[in-house]
Amino acid sequence: MAFNIQEMKSSIESNGYLPASSFDMLVTPPGGGGQLLRIRSEAVALPGVSFAAVDGYKPYGTGRVYSIPHTFTPQAISVTHLIDTNGDILQTLNDWSNKIVDFKGASGAYTARYFNTYVRDASIFIYDGDNQIAKTIKLISMYPSTVDQVQMAWGSSDELAKVSVNYQFLDYTIS
Repeated sequence: MAFNIQEMKSSIESNGYLPASSFDMLVTPPGGGGQLLRIRSEAVALPGVSFAAVDGYKPYGTGRVYSIPHTFTPQAISVTHLIDTNGDILQTLNDWSNKIVDFKGASGAYTARYFNTYVRDASIFIYDGDNQIAKTIKLISMYPSTVDQVQMAWGSSDELAKVSVNYQFLDYTIS
């Protein structure tokens, strides 16, 4: 079937579209600071999926080669947070990171903590054009896997300081 621009226009007119700028992320880190993270989430990448696979599978020992997926792996999401004047966002992320691996030496330097003590469920709310929740994505057992460096420069006097964080999670639902 050939592409039909009229069908595309009709679909957009009847079903609308979802603005990429209408979202909200709700998370409560183990040490608090969730409201600040919620207000200061500037950008978020919605979760994707990848699969671990057996590559080079030949069912009869010869012929076509298959790649057979066998394990679901949710891809980490990236969130950009605007940093507040007091640096409370940085402190919240640092405290949460320290609850994953004790790098401050409070209970023995570099001691890994139990998984269930630092993971948190989170929700990403996606709003439609009327500011009503169109979809809710629930991230199950989420934690920051990477807190990126913050770039500061004397020549960036009119730019806002931001920190990018990759959050890993076990599973997610969309409702």
